[in-house]
Amino acid sequence: LRRMLGEMASAASGDHCRITRPRLGGASASPVFAGGMRGIDMSIKPTLFNTDMVRALLANRKTVTRRVVKMPAAVTSKTVDRVCVKDGAAQFSWSWSEAFSGFDVKMPYRPGDILYVRETFCQQHSEEYPFVYKASVETPAAWLWRPSIHMPREAARIFLRVTDVRVERLQDSFFKYGNTIFYLQREGIDIGEHCRECIDTYGSPICNDRESECGMLDEVRGGFSDLWNSTIKPADCALYGWAANPWVWVIEFERISREEAEDGLQRAD
Repeated sequence: LRRMLGEMASAASGDHCRITRPRLGGASASPVFAGGMRGIDMSIKPTLFNTDMVRALLANRKTVTRRVVKMPAAVTSKTVDRVCVKDGAAQFSWSWSEAFSGFDVKMPYRPGDILYVRETFCQQHSEEYPFVYKASVETPAAWLWRPSIHMPREAARIFLRVTDVRVERLQDSFFKYGNTIFYLQREGIDIGEHCRECIDTYGSPICNDRESECGMLDEVRGGFSDLWNSTIKPADCALYGWAANPWVWVIEFERISREEAEDGLQRAD
């Protein structure tokens, strides 16, 4: 009853809220929530990508990224059954009576925000080429690289505009028959020649059909899960690794030019 009343109240107030539904096996299914925050003041923010994903961005193969929703330690074992996206935050809660029954997590980015990509780089004494980028050289061992976290904004060459932010479980989009391979492509994952030939031949991958799945989908999906786990500290894998299926921010974006980013910067400042 409390869940029903809460859902009705949220609908009346215009909040972006949903109630999760249980799956077979007892796992908690998660909804997808659009950020839905147009018309707000946008910001210029940094974002980190590893070298492989920078190459995917440069090739215009990557249009979405997923980042962990960091849960308070006191609630990591709770089963969330209600999420709202409101006022720049995701509001997680559960409906039974407890002393602590919910928490908010601020959105890392909002639609309209401009992101400058931090990548592994090298600064050199050259007016013509002041910066060299690891993702674009053929002999990376020949350079003294600086970690991406130290890249200043003036060194950035890739700029993105956030188009949507939502919250879901990490694995949700990668077990949807008919769309999984396309979600993997949008993450910048190389789906391989076999899958590309399948799409070219049939118009859509044969793995759209559960009975006809060729097995390549698991291989491609495994590539993404390995990539995800490589970004998580070993001590955090139990909470945020692929097998833990954590809540994540799904951040969609479009690539823009430096001029567009600078124009946005002037308006933001």
